[in-house]
Amino acid sequence: MALPPTRPFVILGPIAVAVLYFGFAWLALHLTQGADGIATIWPPSGILLATLLLSGRRLIPYYVAGAMVASAAANLAFGAAPGDVVGMTFANMAEAVIGWWMLRGRGEARPRFTQPAEIGRFCVAATAAASASAFLASIGTGFGSAQFSASWFLTDLLGMLILTPLILIAADAVRGRNPDMVVRRRDLLLLLGLVAVVTAGVFAQSGYPLLFLPLVALLAATYRLGPIGAAGGVLTIAAIGTALTTDAHGPMMLLHDNQRAVSLFLQFYLLVMLGTALPLAALLATHRQLMRQVGESNRLLRMAERTAQMGHWRMDTVTRTLLWSPEVFRLHGMAVGDAPSLADAIAAYHPDDRERVTAFITSAMADIGGEFVFEARLVNPDGAIRHVLTRGHADCAPDGTLISLFGVIQDVTDRVTAAAALEAARATAEAAADTDQLTGLASRRRALRVLDEAIETARTGREPLSVAIFDVDHFKAVNDRFGHLIGDAVLRRIARAATGASRRDDLVGRLGGEEFVMLLPGADETVAMKIAERVRSAIEASGNGADADADAGDAPAVTISVGVARLDPDVDTSATILLNRADRALYDAKRSGRNRLRLAA
Repeated sequence: MALPPTRPFVILGPIAVAVLYFGFAWLALHLTQGADGIATIWPPSGILLATLLLSGRRLIPYYVAGAMVASAAANLAFGAAPGDVVGMTFANMAEAVIGWWMLRGRGEARPRFTQPAEIGRFCVAATAAASASAFLASIGTGFGSAQFSASWFLTDLLGMLILTPLILIAADAVRGRNPDMVVRRRDLLLLLGLVAVVTAGVFAQSGYPLLFLPLVALLAATYRLGPIGAAGGVLTIAAIGTALTTDAHGPMMLLHDNQRAVSLFLQFYLLVMLGTALPLAALLATHRQLMRQVGESNRLLRMAERTAQMGHWRMDTVTRTLLWSPEVFRLHGMAVGDAPSLADAIAAYHPDDRERVTAFITSAMADIGGEFVFEARLVNPDGAIRHVLTRGHADCAPDGTLISLFGVIQDVTDRVTAAAALEAARATAEAAADTDQLTGLASRRRALRVLDEAIETARTGREPLSVAIFDVDHFKAVNDRFGHLIGDAVLRRIARAATGASRRDDLVGRLGGEEFVMLLPGADETVAMKIAERVRSAIEASGNGADADADAGDAPAVTISVGVARLDPDVDTSATILLNRADRALYDAKRSGRNRLRLAA
C-alpha cells in the first residue's frame, strides 16, 4: 500500500518544478523566438514529462498545477494575450499528461533508454503528445495556421526528445539503479566539454558548412558515455547552436535568409542528431549489458564446472586443434594455457584406454551429428590416475559439413572409487553371508544356493548328484557337560575332519546347530555312501590321539549319523524335497543306533 506524500514535499516539490519550468521557458523565449512567438526548442515540455514519469501517481496533480502557473507566467511575461495564454498553457499541460499516460499510465515501467525498443516506445509517445498539444494550441489560441502548428509540434517534440531522456538517465545514474548509466565524472565533463567546444567553433562562424563536426564529437561522447552522453551531447548542441543561430551566426546562415526556414532546418538538424545518437547509445548499452551478462555467465560456468569437477572442450575437425576450459587443464594436471595437440591429448590417457578413446573420436567424426560417451583413465604428469567421463557431439555447418566436436569431460574418480569400495564391501558382506562364522564352512544360504545350481546342472547333463546330511550324536550332552565353548571347538574339529575326508569338488556346509550337509556332484549311491563313510570315520577318529583338537580340551570323541539321498529327476523337483529325503534317512540312522549311515529309499 503506497504511503501518502508528506505535506512539505507536496508543497516544495511542485514549487521547485514550477520555478524550473518558468526559468527554462523564459530562457527559451528570450534566446530564440521563432514565428508567432514560438521558441525553436521548448525545454519545459521535457522537464515536466520527466517529472511526471519520475513521480508517483498521487503527486501528478500537484506538479501539473505548479507547471500550469509557471507556463502562464512565462507566456504573459513575453506579452502573450491572456486568451492565448490559457490555450497554450492547457496544450502544454495536456501534452505532458498524454505522454505520461502512454508511457506509464497503464502500469508499464518507465523507459530507461538502454534498449532500442524502449527508445521507439518513448518516441511514439512523445510524437503523439506533441501532435495533440499542437492541435489543442491551434484551436485554443488565435494562431490556427499550419505554420504555427508545425512550429509548436517541432519545438515541443524536441524539448521532450532531448530533455526527458537526459533527466531520466541522470536520475538512474544518480540512484545507481542502472549500471549501464554509471559514468565517471571526469569522462562526462571532458566529452561533453568537447561537444561544446566543437559546436561553439562550428556555430561561431558562417563561412563553412561544418555541421558534421558536432556529430563526430557527439558520437565520441555516445560511444564512451552511452545514453547519457547521447542525450547530454544533443542538449549541448541544441543550446549552443540555437543561441548562436538566433544571433545570426553559424552555418545555418548559409542556407537561407528567412529566419523561419533557418529555425526549421535547425530543428531538423537536432532531430537527426538525436535520431543518430540515442539509438546508437541504446545499442551500445545493450552490447555492454550482454557482455556483462556473458561475463557473469562465464564466471558462473567456471564456478559450476569447478564444483562439478567438469570442463568443456572443442576440437576443430579441420585443423585438429583443441580448445579447453580451465577445468579441463586441471583435470589433466596441467597449467592453464594453450591446449595440447590432439595426439598429445590422447597420449594423456592410460595406455590401455588410448585405442578405445581414438575409436570413439573417429566414430564420432564419421557419424556426423551423432553423440558419444565413454569413460577412460587420465594419467597426470605426477602419475596420478583420474577416471573421467566424456560426453561429446558433432557440430555441423548448415550444409551438413562437419565443423567440430564439442563436449564436456567430468572427473568421476570419486564415483569410481566409491563404486569399487561398495563392490568390495558387497563382496565382503556376501562372503560373510556365505560363510559360517564358527566353522568356516559354507553357510546354509550358500549351501542351498549351490544345491539349486547343482540340481539344474545334473538335470541338464543327466549326471548323478547326491547329498548327505549328518548330525552329531548326543551333542547336547557335550554342551551340558563341557560348556558351549568346548562344544564350539568340537564343531570346528568336525568341520575340518569332514572337509579333509571329502573330495575337492564336494561342498561341506553347516545347516545350523550340529547339523551339516554335503553336496556330492557326480556321485551315485555307491560313491556317495563311500564318501559319507569316510567322513564318518574321520570325525570319529578326530577326537582321539594325534587327531584331537587342542582347543577342544578334554572333550570326548564324538560320532555322527548320516543320511544320504541321490537326486531322482522324476521325484526330486526341488532342493527342499531332496534334502527332506536325506533328512529322513538321517533320522532312520539315529533310530537304528546312531554312528551309522542310511541311504534314502
